[in-house]
Amino acid sequence: MKQIFIFIFNLAFALTVYGQGKPTEIKLTKTIPLPGVHGKFDHMAVDSKNNRLYLAAKGNNSVEVVDLEKNKIVHSIKNISAPQGILFIPEENIIVVSSGGDGTLKGFDATDFKEKFILHLGGEADNIRFSSIRHRIYVAYGDGAIAVIDSHSFKKVSEITFTAHPEAFSLDSSNEKMWVNLPDMGLIKLINLDTEKEIASWETAAQPDNFPMSLVDRCHKLIVASRLNPEISILNCLTGEQLQSFKCDSDPDAMFYDERHDRVFISCGGGSIYILNNIMEEKVKTPVIVYTRKGARTCKWISETNSLFVALPEIDGKMAEIRLYQ
Repeated sequence: MKQIFIFIFNLAFALTVYGQGKPTEIKLTKTIPLPGVHGKFDHMAVDSKNNRLYLAAKGNNSVEVVDLEKNKIVHSIKNISAPQGILFIPEENIIVVSSGGDGTLKGFDATDFKEKFILHLGGEADNIRFSSIRHRIYVAYGDGAIAVIDSHSFKKVSEITFTAHPEAFSLDSSNEKMWVNLPDMGLIKLINLDTEKEIASWETAAQPDNFPMSLVDRCHKLIVASRLNPEISILNCLTGEQLQSFKCDSDPDAMFYDERHDRVFISCGGGSIYILNNIMEEKVKTPVIVYTRKGARTCKWISETNSLFVALPEIDGKMAEIRLYQ
C-alpha cells in the first residue's frame, strides 16, 4: 500500500511540474519608455549582473543602455553607424556591437562605455553568436561571410564564406555545427565548425526569404521563419525535411527557444509574437499569438529570469519602449 502511495505521489508531482513547465501564454509585466530614441531597432543583449539591457537602436545610430531596476535609459553610446548585432560577454565585461553602416565590429567597456577595440569587417555587419566552448565570436557580414573572432584577443582568426549574405544562424549545444540562413538564395547551409566547411545545403522553396532561426538539437528540429508569404517552418535539422508549417504575421525577425518551458518565441514586425509550445513533441500545436504593436520585430529571451523583452520603435506619435513579458 505504501509503495502504491509513493508511486501515485511521484506521478502527481511529475505531472504538476510538467504542467508548470509548459505554459502557453505570457503576460505583460512592465513597460520601459525610451524618450528621444527614434527609428528602427535591431538586436538586444542583457547584462544580468548589472541588471541592464543593451539595445541596438539602428535608426538612431546608438546603443541604448537601459537600467532594468530604474526602468530608464542611463546611457547612450552615440555615433555607431546603424548598429545591428549586439553581444555582452560577462567574463570580459564587454559589449560587442556590429554595424551595418560601416561594417565594423566594436567593443565597449560595460563600466565606462569606452571603446576597447574595433575591427573593420565589411558592409552589413549583422548577426552575432558567441561560443563559450570555442572562445569564438561569429559575425555575419558582407556579401557572404561569417567572421570568426577570438573572444580573448578580439582578433579575426578566420572566416566562413558563402555565396550570399548570411542572416540568422545557430550553433548546436556542443558547438560542432552551425546552421546558416541565406535568404537571398532561399538556402540553409550546414557547416562543420572544426573544418569550417559546408556539410549540407537545403533549398527552402516552400519558405523562401528565410530570416530568423532557432535550433532545438535535442529533438533535431530547426525552426525557420520566412517573410515572403510569411510562414514558420519546422525542419529536421539533419536532413532539411519539412515536418510542419504555420502561417504567421508579416516581417518575422527574431526567434528564441525557451528550453525550460519547451517553447519558441517569434517576434513579427506586423505587430505580434507567435509562441510555439511543446517543441519536443512529434507534432507542435497551432501557435499562440500575443499582439504587440506594428514595428515590434525585435525580441530577446532570458531564461534565468523567465523574461521576454520586446522592443517597440516610435510610431504614429507613440514613444519607443521596451516591454517585458513573463
